[in-house]
This record gives sequence, C-alpha cells and structure tokens, in this order.
Amino acid sequence: MREIITTPRFERRLVLFVKRHPALRESVRGLMHDIANGSGRIHALHGTMKGVHAARILQAYRIIFVFDPDVVTFIDIGSHDEVY
Repeated sequence: MREIITTPRFERRLVLFVKRHPALRESVRGLMHDIANGSGRIHALHGTMKGVHAARILQAYRIIFVFDPDVVTFIDIGSHDEVY
C-alpha cells in the first residue's frame, strides 16, 4: 500500500465536503484506502492536468490525486465543476 499524503488544500476542501455530505464520509475514506492500494475506478486526466488522476465518489463528485511509486498525494475533492 502506498503512503497517503494530503495537501493543505485537500484537507480544507475535505472538511467542507464532509460538512455538506456527512453520509459520504465513509465512502471517501474507503475510496482513499482503495486508491492507496492501487484499486478502485481511477482514470488519468489530460490537458493541463496531465499526470494527475481522478476517481468518482458518486456521479457528481470527484477526488483528485497524484501517484508516485510509494506515495499517493490527494490534492482536491468536490463536484466535477469544482475540481476541474
């Protein structure tokens, strides 16, 4: 399993996200764990976000992160329009 790192922006946005969507707290935690293990439905981004990956929490919400060989860095969370 990769080490999990979060950016200050991610931490602020996560607090706001969980306040708005408390029922998704465990889904987000599980998804972060799955991503760190290299599983889950992830996809690479293109264009200005080349090198960054995303995963869907629900249809409308995404979590954005960067993979390194031993580390996954979470950088943003929110609605599709907020994170892209």
